[in-house]
Amino acid sequence: MMTRSHCYCFITIFFTLLLHTLASPPHHFCKPDQRDALLEFIAEFPTGESYTWNKSSDCCFWEGVTCNHRSGQVISLDLSYTFLNSSLKTNNSLFRLRSLRHLNLMDCNLGGEIPSSLGNLSRLLELDLWDNHLVGEVPVSVGNLNELRVLSLGGNKLSGNFPIIFANLTKLSFFGLNFNNFTSTLPVNMSEFINLEYFNINENSFFGPFPKSLFLNPLLESVDLGRNQFTGPFEFPNTSSLLQFLNLANNRFDGPIPESISKFLHLSQIYLNHNNFSGSIPRSISKLANLTDLHLSNNMLKGRVPGFLWRLIAVTLSHNYFSSFANPSKDPLIQMLDLSSNSFQGPFPHWICKLKKLSLLDLSNNLFNGSIPLSLRNSTVSLIDLILRNNSFSGIIPDIFADATELQSFDVSRNHLEGSFPKSLIICKALQIVNVENNKIKDEFPFWLGSLPSLNVLILRSNEFYGPLYHPHMSIGFQSLKVIDVSHNEFTGTLPSHYFSNWREMTTSSEEIDQYYLPALVIQHLELRLLNLSNNKSRNDIPRCMSNLKNLETLDLSSNKLSGQIPQDLGNLSFLSYMNFSHNFLEGPVPRGTQFQRQTCSSFLDNPGLFGLEGICQESHVPNPTSHQSEELSEAEEQVFSWIAAAIAYGPEIAVKFRKVICLPPTGISLNILPWILWAIWTSRNTLLFEGRYLSPEETASKGLKLSQEWSQSQGKIPSPLGHDSRLETLGLIINHLVGEVPASIGHLTELRIVSLGKNSLSGRFSSLFANLTKLTHIFLHSNNFTSTLPSDMSGLHRLEWFDISENSFSGPFPKSLFTISSLLIVYLGRNQFTGPIDFENTSSPLVKLDLSQNSFSGPIPRFISNLTKLDHLNFGKNKLEGEVPACLWNRRPSTVVLSHNYFSSFENVSQETETDHMDRLDLNSNSFRGPFPHWLCKFSRLEYLDLSNNLFSGSIPPCLKNFTATLIELTLGNNNFSGSLPDIFAGATRFKDKFPHWLGSLPSLHVLSLRFNKFFGPLYRRHHHRHMSSGFKSLRVVDISHNNFTGTLPPRYFSSWHGMTKMREKDDVPYMEPTSIIYPSFPHNYESVEMVIKGVEMSFERIRQDFRAIDFSENRIHGKISESLCSLKELHILNLSGNAFTGVIPRSLAKLTKLETLDLSCNKLSGEIPQDLGKLSFLSYMNFSHNDLQGSVPRGTQFQSQNCSSFMDNPELLGLEDICRKPNVLGPTSHQPEEVSESEEPMFNWVAAAIAYGPGVLCGLVIGHIFTSHNHEWFAEKFGLRKLRVTRRDH
Repeated sequence: MMTRSHCYCFITIFFTLLLHTLASPPHHFCKPDQRDALLEFIAEFPTGESYTWNKSSDCCFWEGVTCNHRSGQVISLDLSYTFLNSSLKTNNSLFRLRSLRHLNLMDCNLGGEIPSSLGNLSRLLELDLWDNHLVGEVPVSVGNLNELRVLSLGGNKLSGNFPIIFANLTKLSFFGLNFNNFTSTLPVNMSEFINLEYFNINENSFFGPFPKSLFLNPLLESVDLGRNQFTGPFEFPNTSSLLQFLNLANNRFDGPIPESISKFLHLSQIYLNHNNFSGSIPRSISKLANLTDLHLSNNMLKGRVPGFLWRLIAVTLSHNYFSSFANPSKDPLIQMLDLSSNSFQGPFPHWICKLKKLSLLDLSNNLFNGSIPLSLRNSTVSLIDLILRNNSFSGIIPDIFADATELQSFDVSRNHLEGSFPKSLIICKALQIVNVENNKIKDEFPFWLGSLPSLNVLILRSNEFYGPLYHPHMSIGFQSLKVIDVSHNEFTGTLPSHYFSNWREMTTSSEEIDQYYLPALVIQHLELRLLNLSNNKSRNDIPRCMSNLKNLETLDLSSNKLSGQIPQDLGNLSFLSYMNFSHNFLEGPVPRGTQFQRQTCSSFLDNPGLFGLEGICQESHVPNPTSHQSEELSEAEEQVFSWIAAAIAYGPEIAVKFRKVICLPPTGISLNILPWILWAIWTSRNTLLFEGRYLSPEETASKGLKLSQEWSQSQGKIPSPLGHDSRLETLGLIINHLVGEVPASIGHLTELRIVSLGKNSLSGRFSSLFANLTKLTHIFLHSNNFTSTLPSDMSGLHRLEWFDISENSFSGPFPKSLFTISSLLIVYLGRNQFTGPIDFENTSSPLVKLDLSQNSFSGPIPRFISNLTKLDHLNFGKNKLEGEVPACLWNRRPSTVVLSHNYFSSFENVSQETETDHMDRLDLNSNSFRGPFPHWLCKFSRLEYLDLSNNLFSGSIPPCLKNFTATLIELTLGNNNFSGSLPDIFAGATRFKDKFPHWLGSLPSLHVLSLRFNKFFGPLYRRHHHRHMSSGFKSLRVVDISHNNFTGTLPPRYFSSWHGMTKMREKDDVPYMEPTSIIYPSFPHNYESVEMVIKGVEMSFERIRQDFRAIDFSENRIHGKISESLCSLKELHILNLSGNAFTGVIPRSLAKLTKLETLDLSCNKLSGEIPQDLGKLSFLSYMNFSHNDLQGSVPRGTQFQSQNCSSFMDNPELLGLEDICRKPNVLGPTSHQPEEVSESEEPMFNWVAAAIAYGPGVLCGLVIGHIFTSHNHEWFAEKFGLRKLRVTRRDH
């Protein structure tokens, strides 16, 4: 038996090995073409040489590479988290790997556009380009990848419409476009993605209605539409799926939450917060047995909160109008509960005390009353945040925190609580924030809180605390304290010399300090920003060592009994912007420091012995913060050669001024040696003049030739030798074509005050070299291609006044440290990619202008913005800010406030004492404001621009608007819910019913007229007694009267007086229409804007180009022939006459409109042939002749042949449509826009570049003249053959 068993075992093993051998595929090594393609691919990137791929080894074993075992073809390439730091070129060898199934280039720091050749990888199943810096539109060729299962393009800067080509990718299961810049609606039919499981387009600018068809896909598990601009109600189709996650947050959905949401029985998480939903919470949600998280905050929901919600894990209902809630029917399971900012009232909900695992409880900003129950102790074991502020709770604070070891935030401020401070808080070792302000707590100072290792914030203000702040037998502690406010109490006693010695979080000193020699309040190197000891009874002198508080911004010692002198060393505190020494017994001279001289007289009142106040109290020493900046900036932008040339003639004194200023060496043209020779001569002259060192003609010529060679090799980069001129104070290279990074040698220019590199193509990171240039007052880096974050600490630039980095690609958090600079006046951070909250907590800057627009800042406007007391211009537009707009914005007296395109929902109550004569411009459009018209706006008697459009305001427009109509230039209230009659004091934004306003034709400067979507009626043409009288509108450039009820005919000469569309005016050099003059180069101007239908798609133009001309008469009832006078409008780009009753033939003269891009004559009664000459209009990219009675052959021009078949539908007798209707050549509705955008920026640079050329001629002539009289004229003439030099002056 044993022998036979062994035999069977042996046979089994033998056959197993035989089968394994036969089944194993033969091993093929990596093919040479695959290896070479990979090596070429990685070599194209800066990091390629350091990559671990070795040519001598089999590429199938290289890191990130997977091959097919049989063929040796590369089928997977995973280079995720590899910093390639470049872009993918169209001819990249990567696209030769035709067998590639998986391509993962996630987080590779790739830039540029997605190359169209990506579509060659037709076998791809997975494409992951997440978290790079890709820009532009998704190429059409991606539609060839019809085997794709995973497409991840999120975390880039891709833009454009939702690509139609995605419709081909029906096998997709994972679809991610989140964190990009896509705009457009979603396709009407998205039900063909039958394999789709994950769909994420979060953080884009998609708009339009709810994509109902998306939810017809049966395998769908996760949908994220958050942070877009979808509008309208939403309703789910009559289907069910496996949907588990739904995020519709931060959009503009409205209407009730539909009952049909209960169809998705697998839902576990629902995010509907930050929308405009109304009504009550639907009871059908109770059917969702798997639901754990429900987020409905920041909507307009109201009524009673149903009890079934308490069985969920997380519920956020804040910022709604709920007034009551049902008690739970079963034991509640809530762990996170946010009911803040509603209208709940009554006693504390006792069922909350049954929540054993509660981590967050926020009942703030409601109307709860009564006492806080002792039984809340049961819910404190896991509690992290307990926030009960701003209610009407009364009684004592129960001592219930013995088990609250996880507690981090404790806020019961603004209630009616009294009694003792709860001592069990000493158990809460994780506690970070304690706020009990505005109560009636009566107790001694809680010294024992000093032992809490993480306590950062302690607010005891406005209570009845009493007694000394110091006890000799207790340790003071507070090692982590950052903010403390014990004001408005009854504290007494003195503060010993070592009182603050343990407050380590407020100090950066690591050196050992002799504590015994530090009097009173101060320890050296304290990080303290604000010190307020006012309204106490402090005696004796002000300690001199307060001057060690190098970061101090605010010092208030007023209303004490201080004596002696103000320490002179306080004048050295460069950040100190506010101080108050009033109502003391001080004497002696006031320090002469700049910070002291800028204070108001009231800061020193009631100190009879003080002197040296004559300059402060006789005149307002508030400097004009822009007087000298504008002068210096204009010098930088005017190409300083003009005044430099004049300065040379006056001798060394003015020549010294030139010595401290430099611009791009004369022309920047590398092929011309002469300018560099002249530049070398000039610098040699300066060497002789300032250093007494003589350079021979040969040395000078050699230097010029070397500089010329270096410039030629740098190909437009800033040359490194520029950093050798260590005396330089101003560096102005604005408006050139410079590329590359700023050379490190610039860091040697330690005397530099102004650096102006704006409007170039410079790139790279924000160089740390600027940190060495501590004397800088002005930094202009705007309109370049810089990337990276800003340094975490910028406080070293302590003289900085003007900081402009707008229109770049800077990213990262809000640069808090920048705003600690006490001299800072103007900051432009607009049009970058900054993210996160805005924080002005520690600012002391006397800011005048602040632009943070077109970034991704989020969260509320911080209350600390009230510290910016001199702010005049504020632009937070086009961010992701939300919540309540603080009233301090209106109290700070700014003249311009722009908050448009955010998610703001309400205003803080505005004081009756709000100033009324300062506001010029207020833009609140495209937010989520709701409720009646804000009547407090009527106080702004000097308002010129007011935009409340695209919100949810309701009710009537108040008559009090007449208060500022005398100054009003623009009033925009469109796309709200205003009702009632319209006051006759202005032209508004509701649907008008009136005749055509012919009288507008007499306005000499009317450029844009938009009456679309109203109820205007009657004829467009009114006969006059003089039969040849024109219709006026001599300056009109854009007119849209579509979707009204206009009737009548257009006579042959109707457009004959529209001169604004017949030719361009010379002064149209400025690219965009702008009714206000440009004062500050980076601050957003009040450009004209309009919405129109172009190429069949409704588009919004934020800014209208000066050369843009458009006519839209569509969807009216105009009849008769098309006016022949249209042919005189030579500058016309858009012509839309669709949806009328025009008859007759299409005028042949339309072929004279050589700039026409869009022509829509559809849905009329036109007959005859389409003029063949229209085929010669080379710019005509979209046309529509459908639904007429046209006949004959379609023109053969390329523009016609590229149209969609639908452009000619319902013209039975049209011929020659065979090629057009055989293939769907759908032209993208915005194909011409990018071209226009790029062209828009060229005219300004062209004439600027031309203007620059004149300055160097003057300089060269004067330099040569001087050299000829002081150096070897004969040598120069012999070497360069110059016998005569003519200096020509050209006046502009």
